[in-house]
Amino acid sequence: PISAEWMIPKALWIKENEPEIWAKAKYICEKQDYLNFKLTGVLCTSGCNVAARWHWDAELACQSKGDRHAGRPVSLLGKIGLLDVLDKWPNECVEMGRVLGRLSNEAVRHLGLTDIIAKLPLEQQQQGIPVAQGGPDAYVGMVGLGCVSPGKLALITGSSHLHLAVVPSPVTSQKGTRRGLKG
Repeated sequence: PISAEWMIPKALWIKENEPEIWAKAKYICEKQDYLNFKLTGVLCTSGCNVAARWHWDAELACQSKGDRHAGRPVSLLGKIGLLDVLDKWPNECVEMGRVLGRLSNEAVRHLGLTDIIAKLPLEQQQQGIPVAQGGPDAYVGMVGLGCVSPGKLALITGSSHLHLAVVPSPVTSQKGTRRGLKG
């Protein structure tokens, strides 16, 4: 299955319906990627997001630094005339929970954190405030539910209803179910 809210349908819609915007766009990314960029100056995408909604093999993409094709659905993109999105997607992929960068001085000032950071120990001020990579709300919610080890199942309800399980190794999907995600 595929949802219109996922990256490939959104990117294809922009390309087909707003070609001027597509041509001018240097990057096509999630709002989370943009916010992380504004916080740190690092443009990257979330391994969990790309596994869940971009049709990537996030494990391969996150491990392959500098390879714009590693883990990306190149064959699918070619079939739908969207290969050029590879040049617009963030090149770097960071796993959910990993530090992607440090809060920039500009972000510190913009967020009004200057006085708070000045009260931190000097070593921590010099190292900077770490910013961790996030992911889709339901998957982040699994952490809050304690669903972090094999054999656990989370039932997430809201605008959609998901049964999310943690398994010890990737499994092949059965007909009528969504494939397992790595990322």
